[in-house]
Amino acid sequence: MIMLCHIALVKKSERGQLQRPSFRMPFAPYSSWFVLVALVFIVVLMAFDNPVGTWTVAGLLVIIPILIAGWYACRGRINAIAAERAAAGQDAAIF
Repeated sequence: MIMLCHIALVKKSERGQLQRPSFRMPFAPYSSWFVLVALVFIVVLMAFDNPVGTWTVAGLLVIIPILIAGWYACRGRINAIAAERAAAGQDAAIF
């Protein structure tokens, strides 16, 4: 997810929508794509590691939709809390 966000940051900075920070990821954006390809390759190799890897990848197919559904169920409340803090002039950070 972090690599996808970094790719989006680079694209938005190229369009002039955002200013990139002074610290740059080495070999960006190619390194982000390399990491994504490597992760996909690892998951594919895990799927072929019978039986443990196969069950792990199958479990991901169940767990990931549950996490996404949980986010959609909670995001309205989270956005409401953030808007309330912003209206009160408080910092949005929890910690």
